[in-house]
Amino acid sequence: MSSRQKMINVMYLVLLAILALNVDAEVLNAFLSLRQKLSVAVSQSTEQNQQQMQYMLTEIDNEIQNQGKRSNEGLVDTLSEIRFATGNLLNEIEIHMQVMEKMADFDSTEQVYTRMDELERNYAYWMGTDEMANGRRGNGKAKELKDQLDGYFSFIHQMYQAQIAVGTEVAKRELETPKSLLDPGKQWEQHTFEAPVVANIAILEALKMDIRQEEKRLLDLLSQRLRQFVFTPDTVVPISAPTARIVPAGLNFQTQLFIGMSSRTIKPEFQSNQGRITLENQGNTATLQIAANPSVIPQGAKEGRQRYQATILVPKATGGFEELTVQDEFIVRKPEVVVSSASVQILYRNCGNQLKIDVPALGTDYRPSITARGGSVKLVPNKLKEFMIIPTQTRCQLNVSSQTQGQTLKLDQLNYKVIAPPKPEILVKVNGRTYAGGRPIPSASSLQFLVKPDADFKANLPRDARYRVGSIEIFLDDGIGVPRKVSTINTRGKNPESGINVYIPSAVRQAGRGAKFFAKLNDIQRINFDGKAVSANISERAATFSFTIR
Repeated sequence: MSSRQKMINVMYLVLLAILALNVDAEVLNAFLSLRQKLSVAVSQSTEQNQQQMQYMLTEIDNEIQNQGKRSNEGLVDTLSEIRFATGNLLNEIEIHMQVMEKMADFDSTEQVYTRMDELERNYAYWMGTDEMANGRRGNGKAKELKDQLDGYFSFIHQMYQAQIAVGTEVAKRELETPKSLLDPGKQWEQHTFEAPVVANIAILEALKMDIRQEEKRLLDLLSQRLRQFVFTPDTVVPISAPTARIVPAGLNFQTQLFIGMSSRTIKPEFQSNQGRITLENQGNTATLQIAANPSVIPQGAKEGRQRYQATILVPKATGGFEELTVQDEFIVRKPEVVVSSASVQILYRNCGNQLKIDVPALGTDYRPSITARGGSVKLVPNKLKEFMIIPTQTRCQLNVSSQTQGQTLKLDQLNYKVIAPPKPEILVKVNGRTYAGGRPIPSASSLQFLVKPDADFKANLPRDARYRVGSIEIFLDDGIGVPRKVSTINTRGKNPESGINVYIPSAVRQAGRGAKFFAKLNDIQRINFDGKAVSANISERAATFSFTIR
């Protein structure tokens, strides 16, 4: 493979890993719910098609027995071929579903799956040992199944063309590969089966529905030869398929409404006095969106239940409509703002307080927008949910919102007390030992001055707990007038936390026993998160030390 192709493959593996890590239990359960609903629809469709076939066979037999009419006798073999081809393909899909259920550890007794999120083995089953084989169609069961589906659709198309007027062309049903801008070479097999095993089971159920729909399209055409319109609306099942049953307050609950058996000969109507209905699939399905109402959440609780109702009107063959009612509910959950930090109750003034502000209930819909009153906010680079709060007053108020589904969703208001950074401790060591003052020191002593940040402050905000000293001045008090400066040490570039070493100047040493001198640390400043120097507010008295020569 070329270097470019290797890179694409690695990126694809990373994408799979990310998908595996982020597959939410609610999403997996939604696939399971969708599979169950599709299974009901497939069963209804199967029963309807079988009834239609039987009705046609009965009519043909009546024509032969009672009218001596044999013009439609050839349809008996045609219907037998259709039943055989459809049955064989559905049996193949059923075998695949049994393999998938085994991979998902399906317990037939408890009717539960214990490994709904299985990815690796089921992808290998579909794509085989080499997913790049056969023009990236792989060499597994996915290629085999697509070939069988294409063959079946071709068979149905030939049958259909044979029944219509010469010169009339009807498009053949084909499995189309979705277009991918990121990976234009990706095939139907990869698009269809690069999902958790429970999703693949739902996909197989949907393929069954596709097969039954194609069979129904051909049966409707054959029924016209018998001048019969076969449609039994009493077997139609209304279905509501929510994208999620738990919805954060303020967002929209969304569900898809459709009937278990649709046909090009009917156009259902969808109605609801709640939310907004959007028609899809040429009017055969619809999506219902309902605003999640926070008032259904009881006081003191985190979530509540919101009920909804919709009506589907299905045309009857005899005229009028069959009215089908959908009633269901979803859970409205209060979005909870979760703040994590080493110090979440108190912020330090003029410091870069870093907070992680998350709203788990929103999941991938969380697009935070944080503003501050009494300070400013900076987004931490490459971190969607992490922010640097720089308070400038005694209190700071954070307003947490999210740009979600095209709307600004106000989530919470967080109030913090703001305190000044603690002052550092200034120490001096004489010949390596901490000096507490009072005792005379040798004239040849080595002094070391240290500026130690508060331990908790440094642990929480290490980038704000850095200090520097502008200079150290030495003053000699030899009893003659005011103390006079005998030395100035430039300490720029030296780290006072690890210690600044100073030797007693010769002027002090020569003054002899009993001589007193002072050391004063000037311009003690704190370096903040932004690399700027700010005053450490250290008094001159706290920064001055006195010594006596012995």
